[in-house]
Amino acid sequence: MNPFDNKITASEYDDFYRSTWGQKIDELEKNIVTPIVSGIKPCTMLEIGCGTGHWTSYFATFGFAIIAIDISKHMLEIATKKNIPNTTFQIASAEQIPYCNDSFNFTAAITVLEFCSNPQKVLQEIYRITKHNGKILLGCLNASSLLYSKQNPSSVLQHANLFQISELMSMASFIGKIDKHEAVYIDEDLNIYSHSLHYPSAFFVLDITVNKK
Repeated sequence: MNPFDNKITASEYDDFYRSTWGQKIDELEKNIVTPIVSGIKPCTMLEIGCGTGHWTSYFATFGFAIIAIDISKHMLEIATKKNIPNTTFQIASAEQIPYCNDSFNFTAAITVLEFCSNPQKVLQEIYRITKHNGKILLGCLNASSLLYSKQNPSSVLQHANLFQISELMSMASFIGKIDKHEAVYIDEDLNIYSHSLHYPSAFFVLDITVNKK
């Protein structure tokens, strides 16, 4: 069952980003994503698991022509109403992406793999549709973070299969060269830090350059 294919969950999803807590986390996440994305020339990109379009709006500011897919019609209904420029939304599964091999120079999936029943299949699909020397951006929640050990039982994260950083890097190693970036450090009392030597990150990004030779 997809926890996001629910009208109430979809309608409340953006509330997180309106909260002080959510705004701080969002800022720290984008601090590590922006240097990566700003180095990619504007092109047609695929965003997988776009949800309500929160990250879609961000990617649009860099001049990409965006195809954004999600399996939840309720999330896409909200995303479509945001009128994000140069963006086409489509219902589609990350495990069966409806595009030909080597269709995109840039593919992004932010907090998607954790909610997929077959993440290895999703990685294979992402590799298939991204061109040689193209960029793949995977943003994921870190299973080691103290944040996720304190989740409310009603949270959608109860449906997530979180990854250790080393685990996902191993799973994605067949794709190409991987650079790792981390952000959002949270202590036992849920205080947020931009950097820490004592606490594991709550969010990490794998910046992958595709190698098909």
